[in-house]
Amino acid sequence: MKKIVLTSPKFSGSITFGYSDTGQLLFYHNQTDLDHAKNEWLLPNLPIIEIHLLSLKAKLQGTLTEVPEDTSFEAFWEVYNRKINRKRSEPLYEKLSAGDRLLAITRAKPYQKFRAGKGQEIADPEKYLRDRFFDTNWSTMK
Repeated sequence: MKKIVLTSPKFSGSITFGYSDTGQLLFYHNQTDLDHAKNEWLLPNLPIIEIHLLSLKAKLQGTLTEVPEDTSFEAFWEVYNRKINRKRSEPLYEKLSAGDRLLAITRAKPYQKFRAGKGQEIADPEKYLRDRFFDTNWSTMK
């Protein structure tokens, strides 16, 4: 199964879509602030087939992020390029919600790329987690 998260500047929060190996919609989880009218619009426009998700993304000027199957601390540690303070970082990571763990993992590389582009060192993982650096969408920062 593949999980894909849709975010957009047109709403707060995210919508997670789950697709079978054949690309059929299995579920969606709406964690947004959409009002009743926007929810009414969304239902008939649900991307029943994965390929239709691109159309919804364009209509909402959104961003799609595939959810890694593994959101364990080990997966985070693997993608974060500064290997210090593991003992202090792990409990902070374990306290995060599932959604925050996903953000911590998927935004680690864009954060590191942003800092490198500025000629700056990345924060140690403990600070990255404690100060919630993953709340910033680093892909859109200049």
